[in-house]
Amino acid sequence: MRSMETGHAQLLVSYTLRADVEEGDYDQWARQVAVPWWQNQPGFRAIRGFYTVVGSGARIFVEVDIDHFESLAKVLGSADYQRMRRELSEFAEDVDSRILAPTGRTPS
Repeated sequence: MRSMETGHAQLLVSYTLRADVEEGDYDQWARQVAVPWWQNQPGFRAIRGFYTVVGSGARIFVEVDIDHFESLAKVLGSADYQRMRRELSEFAEDVDSRILAPTGRTPS
């Protein structure tokens, strides 16, 4: 396994909206609460969302790019992040996350 460098890190969160959730309510929360919250975090670089169109498993994937692994670790350890995860769980099920670091094998 490759050692963790102090450079760029990415959080990948996957989930599926619960059957009892209106997608419009989720979209409003994502645009008005979640995205602005991430944009105000230390080291924030970008946030992108994707829907699964082919394949099984989670329906939504969100990528959050942060400039340094240490910045991401600090965010993930905060009470604010735990609150955001609880709010997400009001809309979603099967929430899973991974922290990714570049392999260094391709240009960024």
